Amino acid sequence: MIRGAAVCAVLALVCGCRSPKEPGGAGLAHVTIKGTPLYVIQDTAEAVFRENGYRIVEKQPTLMVFDRQGSKLDALAWGGWSGEGVVMRVKVSITGQPPEEHLLEARVYAVRDASDPFFADESRMVLIKRGPYRKMLEEVRRRLNPDGKSK
Repeated sequence: MIRGAAVCAVLALVCGCRSPKEPGGAGLAHVTIKGTPLYVIQDTAEAVFRENGYRIVEKQPTLMVFDRQGSKLDALAWGGWSGEGVVMRVKVSITGQPPEEHLLEARVYAVRDASDPFFADESRMVLIKRGPYRKMLEEVRRRLNPDGKSK
């Protein structure tokens, strides 16, 4: 009983720390990019994720999905006792914010059995550190706006 209450308290703290009404509040990591066309943002994001070991598996106007093979540690944490077969997936959504702003938001998933669409099991990683993903999104913003000022 006490353990269940403790788990609920931790989940409330983790999930309730940010308002979903805040831009990027429901995602793992987010940045805002001003004054850049959508296709340029997409091309830059694709380059940054490729340089970090990801491959693009889906590209739509407002969503890009990137995968990379999970490490042994990822596999142990998310793939069961065998330590195999986990793909780390990042879904980057791009939404327009007036005037001429785009919000890039990354959500991270561990996917078991990713090679089989029927058996693939996608688990959202809510307790993972956002640092590496935020860094990639900030690199996208830096490349599009190297002087740090709004366009």
